Amino acid sequence: MSKYNKKSDVTIVIPNLCFGGAEKICINLCNHIVNEFKTNLIVVGKDLSLINQLDKRINLIKFNSNRMSYSFFKFIQYFYKHKNTNVISLLDNANLICSICKLFFNFNLIITIHNVLKPPREVNKFIDKVLNFLCLIFYRKSDHIISISKKIRDDLKLYFNIDSKVIYNPVLNNHLKDFNKKNENLILEKYNLETGNYIINIGSLSEQKNQLFLIQTFKKISEKYKGKYKLLILGDGECRGKIQEKIVQYSLEKEIVLLGNVENPGFFLKNSMCFLLTSKWEGLPNVIVEAMNFEKPIIATKCPSGINEVLPHGDLGFYIDPDINLILKKFDIIVNAKIKKQNYNKVLDNFLVSNQTLKYISLLK
Repeated sequence: MSKYNKKSDVTIVIPNLCFGGAEKICINLCNHIVNEFKTNLIVVGKDLSLINQLDKRINLIKFNSNRMSYSFFKFIQYFYKHKNTNVISLLDNANLICSICKLFFNFNLIITIHNVLKPPREVNKFIDKVLNFLCLIFYRKSDHIISISKKIRDDLKLYFNIDSKVIYNPVLNNHLKDFNKKNENLILEKYNLETGNYIINIGSLSEQKNQLFLIQTFKKISEKYKGKYKLLILGDGECRGKIQEKIVQYSLEKEIVLLGNVENPGFFLKNSMCFLLTSKWEGLPNVIVEAMNFEKPIIATKCPSGINEVLPHGDLGFYIDPDINLILKKFDIIVNAKIKKQNYNKVLDNFLVSNQTLKYISLLK
């Protein structure tokens, strides 16, 4: 472990520590970088759901702001007082505000892009056009731009003529397979879920994750297999009401479980039959990698994303068009497969926390 010195400091910035992919990556980065650098974490918002996973050595700074834009002067005050050497920001709003602060302070700035970008011609809202314009100007002020997939890197170059470096997310560490088995088993019993009798989906209940289409698809599966399989959805969000209405509309209340946010979904992934993702767009979702870590069959529907950088892989790792009948055919293959475990080791090496965090550390001063 390195000894701290005046230049060995890192401030990591994120809007919230809620249940989400980028937030989990933030935790992993903090917990490993702190072994080499004095590490500060600025959380702008009020959601600290994942705080218990944060290493106690990390200096947590809470801005308690309702919006990122309201925090600009807090950032100015912070950077003026602390004279940071290195700053890493995660997610678009944090990237933008840190890039603007870079105009006033001489720190080494690393920004990370976690989602695919819309071409400028497809951006309709005025505020989004303004934000795109500002990002186009200020992102170039950063010292390093990190894309979490090749697709994002290519979009940045194509639409904004911005060069970036690909570093896959540091997803996998020992904590992924740590569970409180007693509590989780009680949940399985409560909802009549048994090992291998349920399909799992993990993600915010949002337009992006497209669970309404997922439920339409599961209805066909339920009809064909006469209710033999259940669907477990982990996550929460603004579309929960619409999703519940769709479940009632299809009379699937006994077959679909909305479990809400779960701090460690590993237990439920491990005991699932397969993982099903029907998102409308993605960066390169951590949940795909986590499902691979548990050797699960995977069906993911094609969308603007970097998913094809890891799928198809193995006999039961499918990346297919968002067609219900095609999904059903692939599900039939999984049901009838003699060996359901998949070896994804070649892919997983690219997502080890120990490997990927070193790539960030190599960019620090």
